[in-house]
Amino acid sequence: MRKPWVIAHRGASGHAPENTMAAFERAVALGAGFIETDLHLTRDARFVAIHDPTLERTTNGKGLVKDFTLAEIRKLDAGMWFDREFMGQKVPTLEEIVEFAEKHDVIFYLELKYEAAWGMHHSLIGALRKSGGAQRSIIISFSDSALTALRQVDPSAMMGLLFDEANQDYAKTGIELGVRQLCPRYSLVTPEMVEKAHGLAPTDPYGMLHYGLGLHAVQRHAEAATQFRACAPLLALARDAQFLL
Repeated sequence: MRKPWVIAHRGASGHAPENTMAAFERAVALGAGFIETDLHLTRDARFVAIHDPTLERTTNGKGLVKDFTLAEIRKLDAGMWFDREFMGQKVPTLEEIVEFAEKHDVIFYLELKYEAAWGMHHSLIGALRKSGGAQRSIIISFSDSALTALRQVDPSAMMGLLFDEANQDYAKTGIELGVRQLCPRYSLVTPEMVEKAHGLAPTDPYGMLHYGLGLHAVQRHAEAATQFRACAPLLALARDAQFLL
């Protein structure tokens, strides 16, 4: 059986404040080869790693991320809420993430938190190209329209479709969107989904050789062991299996 990929969800978020350099560094120390993080756009069109659209939960700031400039957000503390040990942690920029990925030889899953900001798709692709991060990045989103827009900007971009509801044929949707990976919530994964995703792959108009089947949303360390055991039988069927821990 193929060894599953280990993807650190928001970094090693059970050991350090989520979506900070400390969490990313801890993830590498624990052996993760992949790290998932979330991207929001600032008022001055810079991408930063933060999960919520608001600042309150994970920083000492207040308000919407999109209403602040990068300089203003970088003044905030993103670690104190987790533990005093992490006082002084900053909200990372996309450029810092790309630099970290290259230095530590890891791949980042960049979840685009979709807000209809004009030009955001060009900004993201442009920033990845400029920083040299495209080869170490997989852009993922729950939004079909966001993925379609990104595909129009750069057909070669590596992308994945996130989903957490069993209400449509996601394997077919993934092919139509031109994504390279499906990233369902772990509880939605069935042998039939795995077989269908791999069976459709050769018809991919973008020349995709296979689908990576991501098992998404293992978020809490107290739940992780139980969820991993629940998913384990599916590993025998999936050629590409991922766990977010």
